[in-house]
Amino acid sequence: MKNIFYVLSVFLLQISCSTSNLRVESQPDGADVYVSVNAQTAKKIGVTPLNIQENQISSGNEPFQLSIIKEGFVTEHILSPATTFSRNLSVQVKLRETSSSKQSINDEVLQKVSSQVAYTQSLIRSKDYDAAERAILGILPQFPNVATFHELLGNVYYLKKDLQRAHTSYKRALDLNPSNTDTVRMIQRIEGVRSDLRSPSSFGGR
Repeated sequence: MKNIFYVLSVFLLQISCSTSNLRVESQPDGADVYVSVNAQTAKKIGVTPLNIQENQISSGNEPFQLSIIKEGFVTEHILSPATTFSRNLSVQVKLRETSSSKQSINDEVLQKVSSQVAYTQSLIRSKDYDAAERAILGILPQFPNVATFHELLGNVYYLKKDLQRAHTSYKRALDLNPSNTDTVRMIQRIEGVRSDLRSPSSFGGR
């Protein structure tokens, strides 16, 4: 599953009132981009390279899924969890050519992951952190290489003030998705409080 799922890179906005932007790029260009909010029917929002304001597709409090489609290439599906952090989103995908032996991503599996992300986010928003933790730990054995679940688990532990377990979860999420700058930021925040969790090489040797 590691090469199937991608997590959107998350960037802090410098001005909180600014509108978040979504940029989608693919190699090669000219791929159709579809979005599905809360597992609803997908709609086309443009062709790569694409720039669009995020509020045109989501309120920012809802998870959504991007599908990047080009004839002759494997369709890529990208999950974006709803987060409490302001962000600009940037997606860069290198499409893989199809062959007779390759199959499309299992839509049923994607639906399950998407639904679980949305469910967990709803529990976090309602501050039911224990239930959110149980939900993630229940799904992780099936999808151990989906970075989104480890990031969500890190969020839950952070909100429960369990910084050691939050740090472990964020580090695992970063291993799976090194481009997620929001995960880097959370690790740095924790290490700023808990110096015992720092490694000598962490983010410039802080």
